[in-house]
Amino acid sequence: MHWSRTAIAVAVAVGAVALPAGVGDAARRSVAFQNPKATAPPFSDDDYWAFADRLADALDARWDADKGAYRSIGGTDPTVRYNIRYNAQLLLVHSVAALKQHEGASRRDARGRTLVERLTHSPAWGPTGKNTNVSRPAVCWATDVFSGDKGHMSLDSKVAEALTYAWRARKQLGLTTASAALIARRIDQCAHKRLWRFPSLTGNQINWFSELYASDAIVTGNASLLRRDYRAQLVRFANAIEHPMRKRRSPNLGPGYEFHYHPELPGSAAINLDSPEYANIVAQALQYYDYARRRGMRPLPGHSIRLIRAWVSRILGGYWTHAGYLNWDTGLGKARWNSAQYWAFAQEGLQALTVSPRFWPRREYGRWTKAIFDRGLLLYLRLANQAGTPIAPSKMWGITSDMEEYDCYTTRIMANAARAIAFGMGSMPATDPPPLYSFDYDTGRLAVSTPTYSTALVPHNRGAFPYGGLDPVRLFGPGQQPVGSLGGVPPEAMGVVVRGSGGRELLATSRSLHRGVGRPLSLIASPRGKVTRPRAYPVEPYAGPFKRLEAVGSVRHGRVTITAHHTFTASSILSRWRVACAGARCNDRIILHFPTYGPEAAIDAVLRDGERVRLAGPGAGPARPVTAGEVARLVLGTQPGYSVEFSVIQAAAELKVVDAKKQQTNPTPGPTLAIELSLPLGFKSRTIEARVLPGVGDQQRRLPVYREPLSRNEPARRLVR
Repeated sequence: MHWSRTAIAVAVAVGAVALPAGVGDAARRSVAFQNPKATAPPFSDDDYWAFADRLADALDARWDADKGAYRSIGGTDPTVRYNIRYNAQLLLVHSVAALKQHEGASRRDARGRTLVERLTHSPAWGPTGKNTNVSRPAVCWATDVFSGDKGHMSLDSKVAEALTYAWRARKQLGLTTASAALIARRIDQCAHKRLWRFPSLTGNQINWFSELYASDAIVTGNASLLRRDYRAQLVRFANAIEHPMRKRRSPNLGPGYEFHYHPELPGSAAINLDSPEYANIVAQALQYYDYARRRGMRPLPGHSIRLIRAWVSRILGGYWTHAGYLNWDTGLGKARWNSAQYWAFAQEGLQALTVSPRFWPRREYGRWTKAIFDRGLLLYLRLANQAGTPIAPSKMWGITSDMEEYDCYTTRIMANAARAIAFGMGSMPATDPPPLYSFDYDTGRLAVSTPTYSTALVPHNRGAFPYGGLDPVRLFGPGQQPVGSLGGVPPEAMGVVVRGSGGRELLATSRSLHRGVGRPLSLIASPRGKVTRPRAYPVEPYAGPFKRLEAVGSVRHGRVTITAHHTFTASSILSRWRVACAGARCNDRIILHFPTYGPEAAIDAVLRDGERVRLAGPGAGPARPVTAGEVARLVLGTQPGYSVEFSVIQAAAELKVVDAKKQQTNPTPGPTLAIELSLPLGFKSRTIEARVLPGVGDQQRRLPVYREPLSRNEPARRLVR
């Protein structure tokens, strides 16, 4: 079934027209959200309401009847007690619930009326208090419902969005004519302030402006800002995809369509490595395009449309995993990396792509993006259930980010479920996408996501974060279950380390490359073939579905060179490392690391004779030495874990366990398996090849194994099991 662009455009922009009836039997889709396995995409409206109601019920006690607002549930600023973002998102939920005549915890008409009163009057409206340490403060709404202090400029459009939904639900909420008129007047006043009129812009974040123009058009009936300012913002953004704006030093996007957070800085700046969170936030601006066209806006030039479609393909392939989480490497480092509130924020961009067919590179993208969004809600519920609470913890995987506003996280993801209903997503089809990838040849980053696992290779981190190199920098299994490192450095990172005779690290494939020390990553097999002469800003980006990818790169130090070669398929990663020495008397140590996740992670060696030896983890005791030649396969981590099967390995290589050490980007490590080769003096090269199977730690597989000889005089032996 396919939806017409007209129907989707109306549903997205104003939510006034429902899309055709749902997909499948609604009774079959009844959800017991205490067990996330009870459902899968596509979600219906009932599923979205079940999600929102669960959170609304948990937040119910936060309503302060005396103050007429929700108390904040936690944040970095203790002076913000009634966060306006928090209250605005809950107003949005209450308003959509009223608009759709929903009966459940999300519907609170009286609270909706009170919040409208609070947000349209001082001190929430027209902040006059102190500036809360932001460079471009909001001019229309305060950061707290009662303080009157100035907060970030992004407040304005989000409060306006919530009030717009309240205006649309004015009859159901029981708003007075005067209250509804005041909403329209406040939004119109805000949208016409100098800060929000073209050519004003902050960085390249056109989404705030676009959202405010759309809100103004809905509540006033006057679409002049959509026709003029919105189009001008889109045209300027699209024109600056390839070439910098006036007085900017870099385009909005890099040659591979990665996002430049600070176009005021060179594209090579650390902060411009990429920004999955802000790319999706900015992409939210696309959802108003069809509505603006219906209200009289002239279309964008064809070249601009093609560039934006290519960017959309790159967004899906490079930023999202099949489990609905971000494939996250950001130039903002720990200021945004794995921030739960920014994951929820980025979901708004994913929703915008779901309901913007004009910008789909192919028809399947709408179904894929909805499926990824739905699975993100399931991931949230699983995390909450694992914690034994209705609300998920604020830290993702135990990682500490500089931006951890629990208020924003909880209410944003709750509001996203309500937006999905307002957008008509509950009636749209969804299909899990095939394996997806993206390759940014200029930075070398290769992102990979399949239904089985997700990872990325980041050869150059530019100093934005600690991890990087030619090997997978993290490893998640099915359902975004961590199975390996989250983003560590050796030994808590997969890859080869060469150490000198004194034990000092000389070279590692799992550290960020520096200029002149090796060959950055190249894509030698992909849907686009061998990428030998990549084009900047191609109409068909190096991103999208794939069946097989091969990437190769090298790093060197003195006489030693390591070449890493990875082949990605839907269910496995085949990795080959070759260590070569140009010297006559090389005596370095070669060690291969396989990290695990979590303090209870186990490492088992399943031997060729069927014996299972526990090397680390619960129940592990003193074990006899194990060599690679004895091993049929390795099982690492708790379920789902991952397994490793060697196809090329030196038989005498010894298996050891390295105790875990916490790192800022890998705070919950398990033990690391270290495999050290035994090398004769003057070795020329050694090769290791292993197949990594995420999520199948205890699944028996049989593969031929080639054992590399211990010395040049020992013949090679192939063992076929």
